[in-house]
Amino acid sequence: ESPRSNPAAITPFTDPARGNLTYNYPHEEISGGNPALKPELSTSWNYGIILTPRVLPGLTLTLDLWEIEKVDAILIPAGPSVVLASPESYPGRIVRAAPSPADLAAGWLGVVTSIDYRPINVGFTKTTGIDAKLRYTRELAAGTKLTTLASVTWTDSFRDQILPINPIVERVGTTGTTASSPLEWRGTGSVFLERGRWTGGITTTYIDSHQTSTTTPSLVFPTANGLDGAKIPSATLWDAQVSYDIAPGHYQGNWRRWFNATKWTLSVRNVFNKEPEFRTDVYSPYSRFEDPRQRYVTLSVKKSL
Repeated sequence: ESPRSNPAAITPFTDPARGNLTYNYPHEEISGGNPALKPELSTSWNYGIILTPRVLPGLTLTLDLWEIEKVDAILIPAGPSVVLASPESYPGRIVRAAPSPADLAAGWLGVVTSIDYRPINVGFTKTTGIDAKLRYTRELAAGTKLTTLASVTWTDSFRDQILPINPIVERVGTTGTTASSPLEWRGTGSVFLERGRWTGGITTTYIDSHQTSTTTPSLVFPTANGLDGAKIPSATLWDAQVSYDIAPGHYQGNWRRWFNATKWTLSVRNVFNKEPEFRTDVYSPYSRFEDPRQRYVTLSVKKSL
């Protein structure tokens, strides 16, 4: 992808070198591809265990331990404010006008005329964690089956170093600095009951709490880029669905035969209409891990020919 330049962008950004104020005047922003990128080099270790105990037929438990280390990893800065928050980490990415006499008197640098936030190669990233999955099926009676599914991810560590001059930063449970900062815990669980041509199920999703930028600088968020509040609390969401299969040849003649070989599914996402966790921030007022649409209902029809 070629670089893209927008010479009249008006994206708001916070400038720590000018009183940590938010500006939205026209300026150049460079995004898109970076032909100077080098390929990533990575080393990964994976250890897996699959358990299918005889004492509990129908149960499968999968456990995966992973460790991934990348050198020259590709990082996409999450917007102009991230580059301005740590200019020493992005050398040559910020162009400023000469400071005015008022700027010099205030100890400020000149206004920003250009910001380049194309992808760059970072020093390294290293992440470790565990994935666990469970599947259990059981016949309750003739034509009735219960299926339980669960999946949990624990990210023990996600460290990176943008340049050799920068500190190594642990980013698990943080957001807003890179697009890949993970939650420490995340998981889903489902229970489905099949009886004849009917299937019904409930799914729950857990989203762990995580840190965001605040009015207090920190190692992960070097400047006060945000209005208040350091933590978005954890959230648990519930979904439900029911489906019905119409067998081929079930209806004979007339217009109803068009319903043959169809599967009808009614789904309700966010059954309890839970509002997404909120943070008072200029750019991303809601947790990026939740859907701001809240509860919504869908009906899908699938026909086999």
